[in-house]
Amino acid sequence: PVGPVAPVIPVAPVAPVAPVGPSGEIGKAQGI
Repeated sequence: PVGPVAPVIPVAPVAPVAPVGPSGEIGKAQGI
């Protein structure tokens, strides 16, 4: 049989960290 199966890690929302700009607004919308 195969070895222990690694636990599935939930994928975090991908959002560039930026204080200003569109990505910054997206971060605010996501509550980051």
